[in-house]
Amino acid sequence: MYCNVEDVSILCGFTEFTADTRPTLTQVTNLIIQSDNIIKMYCKRQGIELTSQIELKEAEVLRYLSSIRTAGMIALTYLANQQVADGTQAMTFFKLFNETIESFCKVMRRVTPSSDYLDDSFKSDNFLVKDNEKGY
Repeated sequence: MYCNVEDVSILCGFTEFTADTRPTLTQVTNLIIQSDNIIKMYCKRQGIELTSQIELKEAEVLRYLSSIRTAGMIALTYLANQQVADGTQAMTFFKLFNETIESFCKVMRRVTPSSDYLDDSFKSDNFLVKDNEKGY
């Protein structure tokens, strides 16, 4: 998991999550896993494969993303007034998540070259192969 339960509890104002809190420790753990999967899916759709090397190098950003999205889900689904209006705690978390993941993906696209050459072609067995010639 990119973040831990303690990261989320700090954002939500809880001292800890247990089997007796609302949400429970298990529910928070499941929300963290869901947040991590959303991050991976979003990055994949942006053409970024989160390899173990990237996950290690960018651990703090991924931790932040996972914890604020999870805290937003808790504020939206478990706290008393299901906050959906602009400026509420839940919407603030989601806004921060959206802005940060978009910026993260932009930076990662610049850092990770998409091809060997500027015209998006690749070198393959001493021949140049265009993207659309690869079969996908």
